[in-house]
Amino acid sequence: MGRGIRTMQTGALAWTGGLLLMGLAPALAQQAGPGERPNPALSFGISTTLRASDNYALEADPAGTTYISDTRLSFGARSLTQAQQISLDLSGVYRVIDTPEADISSGFEDPRLSFSYLRTSANARFAFEADYNRADLTFLDPLLLEDLADGDLTSPDGTLQTTRLSTSLETGITDPLGFRAELSRDDRRYFDTTDPGLYDRHTDRASATVILRVSPALEGNLRLSYTRYEAEDAVETSRDTRSLSAGLTYRLSPGTTVQATLGQTEIEERFGVAPALDETTRGTSGTLDVSHALANGLVTGSLSTDLTTAGRRTTLEVGRSLEMPLGELEVGVGLVTGDNIDTAAIGSLSLSRDLPEGSLTAALTRTVSVNDESEAQSTTRTAIGYRLPVNDLSSLAFDLSYARISDAGNGAIEDQSRGSLSARYTRQLTRDWGLSVGYEHSVRTSETDGRLQSNAIFLTLDRDFLTSF
Repeated sequence: MGRGIRTMQTGALAWTGGLLLMGLAPALAQQAGPGERPNPALSFGISTTLRASDNYALEADPAGTTYISDTRLSFGARSLTQAQQISLDLSGVYRVIDTPEADISSGFEDPRLSFSYLRTSANARFAFEADYNRADLTFLDPLLLEDLADGDLTSPDGTLQTTRLSTSLETGITDPLGFRAELSRDDRRYFDTTDPGLYDRHTDRASATVILRVSPALEGNLRLSYTRYEAEDAVETSRDTRSLSAGLTYRLSPGTTVQATLGQTEIEERFGVAPALDETTRGTSGTLDVSHALANGLVTGSLSTDLTTAGRRTTLEVGRSLEMPLGELEVGVGLVTGDNIDTAAIGSLSLSRDLPEGSLTAALTRTVSVNDESEAQSTTRTAIGYRLPVNDLSSLAFDLSYARISDAGNGAIEDQSRGSLSARYTRQLTRDWGLSVGYEHSVRTSETDGRLQSNAIFLTLDRDFLTSF
């Protein structure tokens, strides 16, 4: 959807959620074993946001003011015992939108489902996680995404559906010989989009690790991993990555640990419409990590070299974490270089500090990675937040978020950035009800569209319900 709202069918989501609830109910109601104290809890939330924006889609020629009403309903269930943890979250948004180009439209949007299960015993651990989300790209804030890819900072039309499944089993946790197996699948599907850069893709991963605990100070491992990537892009890419590595962890002293790995990697790429481009690459990979604990923090160093679809990449990093009386500080700096990758500085900074009036948080990262299209990508992200209490019932919050994606090698990635600045006043009306009003300024820049911006004011009323049984 580019300008309106599509009413989506929710039968599949309801069916899936129903199955999970049927499986969750007996677990929540189970009797606790000896020494266990069950604490199942249910939570319900409702939040309504009214927003007026002069350019909500960040267009070059906005038609006028758009009014949006989002009512989000959420449900959560938790169960925690000594043996297991179960978590389920469901949410969705009923959206009403009035744009200058069309009549008022409404529909159910952004269905989300998240489920996790963890079972532990004296010598084994089993975990399972599942996440599902279907979001309108026009209303998806890319600054909230954990990983950014080329094109995420633009405002494309269409709908993105993501599904993530993962499971792991570990045995022999306290034995001299242990074993860990992991499986995962990430799936991205796009609907009703006109952007050729947005195409369906999925990644399957599997790994098996044998762990040998020689002594309390020495541990070794042997790991075999396999990754299959398939995409419905213009050349129908299919990629298999196989890796075999051996690792060693040695505690030189109570505060100093050295970790080293050495392995062999093979990357096999196939292109359905251009088989002449098929290629297989083989090479070694390795890492060396050192950490040393001090009285007020940690000093770390890392050197790694690995094989990617863009060629070899080598990274050197050093870091320092510092615990202060009124906060914490983490700083890291490094260099990355390699085949088809420009030598570049990377780093990170994280700060949280209590001030005489309020609190301050700041985070800055700069990374260089290889994306699904085998392009070297530089990503810079910044987030700064300041909280100021007004009285016991109200507070002010100021937030700045910024992200930039640029090319880091062969010049194939368009330079693009996005940022937002917001101010919010929050007041607790009752023990359960809260009210927020605020202003947000958003900016998007790219080589193609130049600088685009929007201004919005919003009001939010929310309440959370929590019950246990």
